[in-house]
Amino acid sequence: MRVYCGISFHGFGHLAQAAPVIHELTQRIRIDSLTLQCCAPPGELQRWFSYPHHHENIETDVGIPMFDALTANEEATYQQYQIQLQERPQRIKRLENLLRKHNPDLVLSNNSPLLSRAAANLAIPCFHFCSLNWADIFWGYCQGKPNANEIYQSLCSDFNAADGFFRLPPYMPMPGLTNLIDVDPVCRTGQTRDLIRELRLEKPHHLVLISMGGMPYPIDFSNWPRFKNTTFLYGGVYSHELPPNFLHSQELNIPHLDLMFNCDLVITKPGYGTFVEAACSGTPILYLPRKDWPEEPWLIQWQQDKTYCQEISAEQLRTGNLQEEVSQGCGQRRAPIVKPTGATDIVDHLLATLKPTQ
Repeated sequence: MRVYCGISFHGFGHLAQAAPVIHELTQRIRIDSLTLQCCAPPGELQRWFSYPHHHENIETDVGIPMFDALTANEEATYQQYQIQLQERPQRIKRLENLLRKHNPDLVLSNNSPLLSRAAANLAIPCFHFCSLNWADIFWGYCQGKPNANEIYQSLCSDFNAADGFFRLPPYMPMPGLTNLIDVDPVCRTGQTRDLIRELRLEKPHHLVLISMGGMPYPIDFSNWPRFKNTTFLYGGVYSHELPPNFLHSQELNIPHLDLMFNCDLVITKPGYGTFVEAACSGTPILYLPRKDWPEEPWLIQWQQDKTYCQEISAEQLRTGNLQEEVSQGCGQRRAPIVKPTGATDIVDHLLATLKPTQ
């Protein structure tokens, strides 16, 4: 089977959803060619996808322009979707040419509405899989603006051109989509490790992972107090030397998933990748809210149903005034109750529907 998969690079969450699905598919059926369309750097893509593939380094969708990891640029969002609507025929034609070039038997999308329209125009089976869709994210920011309803309806129509949209929990409402297929969560999980021993720390000791996702969100730790018996693992860019009770996680030669699976607490923002990885690991969460992100209420409600999940403020993150929250959160690790079987659900459905030669 020849597979073409378009993946948004709006942070790491879309890669975190796509990687298990592609892996499951490669384990279940012979893949003659795999093409990944994504504007992630080749090295980043290789980190998520070990199976041999061809990389089309082309943006799949407009997404949502951001000022930083927490703040959307509403005006730029509106302008970009206006431009996309105006250029829609030409953009679809370019995608059709890409598909003709690779001649796939199956198109997967996370999460490009124009890709599913192009696939439909060429009569190629196409399925979306995601926890959100850009139509309803756009509507959350831009409803009420001139021709916003026209843009929304066009996006929904293009999403509905796919043979199905696998909706991954925790998901937002998708009232404009008519081809939804609900499955279980999708994520990768880590392995059990004794990180305290590996990092040569003295017991009792707490490990707190600080992970703000795939978009930059600089944090100045110089004002943070020293936390007793606590080491923070930080993977973001830091222009100064980290304080004594901090380790840069990227220098530890320990996979991020293993850190997530074995740390006592994670400090993050609401986002599919980190939230679901934490839920599937039983790891407690302190989160800095994004406030206006349309998907956020459903992410938080789901997370609070599955594991310990408490809000913190930007001021607390700036000053490090989190002693009570960190101390309480580190005692809340639970046995995970969420099983990430969504990739299996998706591939089961694909194979039953397409009936490819094994």
